[in-house]
Amino acid sequence: MGHDNEQVPAGRIVRPHGRYGELKVRPYIPFPHQVKNVTVVSETTEETREITGIRQHQGHVLLSLSGIATRAEAEGYRGYEVIIPRSAMAPLPTDTYYLEDLIGCRVLSDDGDDLGEVFDSLTTSGVDLLLVRKGEHEWMLPTAKAILRAVCLEDRVIRVSLPEGLMDLTC
Repeated sequence: MGHDNEQVPAGRIVRPHGRYGELKVRPYIPFPHQVKNVTVVSETTEETREITGIRQHQGHVLLSLSGIATRAEAEGYRGYEVIIPRSAMAPLPTDTYYLEDLIGCRVLSDDGDDLGEVFDSLTTSGVDLLLVRKGEHEWMLPTAKAILRAVCLEDRVIRVSLPEGLMDLTC
């Protein structure tokens, strides 16, 4: 199931936590604590639930959601994506972007060559990756500041300085 521009993926449910239905979430973004409701989404299911508890734990977010009171109930949500309203997202510092906002941007080299369009992103334990497609060729673009020289969301353009061979990192 998809989401529209007014909703943003905030994390993925990794597993249940404890005995009382808490969900351990690997956050994609700094998780806003003022959110009252989230949508949990799998490939076939979409449910909106009220947040009844939220806390940080070892780099993850622990969520308690209405209607999920046991570990067994929480187990059924393993792998679901957690979606929040875009309006709940915190403003970011200058030159920092939500990965979701970069999808659809053209990627241009320092020389102005068109290197393709961002079609997806991948959150890793290291540097996040943008997945770029030009024709049939798909490659991974690290979001390191040394590579991403300039981002203009208004023009939907990312200017990059690529090390030799980087475009050979295929998806």
